[in-house]
Amino acid sequence: MLENELGEDWKDEFVVWDNCWGTGNLTRDYRFNELYCSTLFQSELNIGDKYNNEAIKFQFDFQHPNDFNDNFICELIVRLCNVESI
Repeated sequence: MLENELGEDWKDEFVVWDNCWGTGNLTRDYRFNELYCSTLFQSELNIGDKYNNEAIKFQFDFQHPNDFNDNFICELIVRLCNVESI
């Protein structure tokens, strides 16, 4: 389905952020050029440790974003949006 809209090489051409990664059910069977994975619980990151080894994975709580490194999220958003800065 995504291939029809984005092209066969979308996993290589686009930066992908799975912001509800959990244990990687949606991405674990694929290889991405640039994949970011976030989930609420560290235990989910531990369970999914063997999947998507190329990815940058981190714990993130969208309801309490002030508890996280804001610079990291800002840099990620800038990268995902392909803009100069926010």
